[in-house]
Amino acid sequence: MNSILDMSVVRKYTPARKGVAYALQFPRSVRRWASTASQFSANPPVIVNSIPKSGTHMLMQIARGLPDTRYYGSFLAQQPSLSLRKRSDREILFHLSRIVPGEIVGAHLNYSSAVSAAMAAKNIVHFLIIRDPVEIFLSELHYLSEMNRFHRMAKEYKCANQDQRLDICLNGSQKIPDRYPDFEQRILPYSGWLNDPNVCVVRYEDLMDASRQKGEIARLLNHWAGAGGNRSEQDVRLDVAQAAIDPSQSHTISNRNRSEDRKVAVDWLKHNLIRRTRSAIGYEGR
Repeated sequence: MNSILDMSVVRKYTPARKGVAYALQFPRSVRRWASTASQFSANPPVIVNSIPKSGTHMLMQIARGLPDTRYYGSFLAQQPSLSLRKRSDREILFHLSRIVPGEIVGAHLNYSSAVSAAMAAKNIVHFLIIRDPVEIFLSELHYLSEMNRFHRMAKEYKCANQDQRLDICLNGSQKIPDRYPDFEQRILPYSGWLNDPNVCVVRYEDLMDASRQKGEIARLLNHWAGAGGNRSEQDVRLDVAQAAIDPSQSHTISNRNRSEDRKVAVDWLKHNLIRRTRSAIGYEGR
């Protein structure tokens, strides 16, 4: 699983990460030119989809541990962070057409019936990781305020005080509201995937729970094997995938304070701000 993409400087520095991924497009193109339909059946590609700040890196670690797979650094975002311009279905379908057999691709993709159909036609295995919207909110607030200076919203967050940052995260940008709308509008477009029979949905909280982790990974592996993935040595693959999980390796990991103040903030968010969003992705009452 280790590659130049896993080097610390590459993981943590956005231009370096994107530069390496760009360089890897040449071997990817060679592989695409030689690909056949039977190879997609025998060695399905994997889309690791996620709501932003939901545990993308952790699920990528599991997927990259699958045998006969290759990671070229590709990431397919509905709204690339540098511009936040929303890609059309046509653009997403074009990028899906360039995926090669056995490739692991990270993604932030809104639900689309056309995109779902294209994935099924290409035998793409689709994993989706979700997380409590309260935690997404707090993680995004910290990430855009303190970490990613290359994100389109970074300057607006960094120039604001804490109360203004909370308002931006909840109600959206005042400068580019069409590209960074309110929190609910940023999350709900993913909810359609929850009812798609071709998607294997996993909760971040279950992967972080030692008592549930192995069972959830086994469910992911079974979904992959059902699409044609190599079924041999299932127990070995399960152990490898479980050992691969290391949240500290994420370039977006934060050490946010788990204080009583934070608990108060979490309770307030749950009860006053984002109840509909939590309900839409299955977190009401949790």
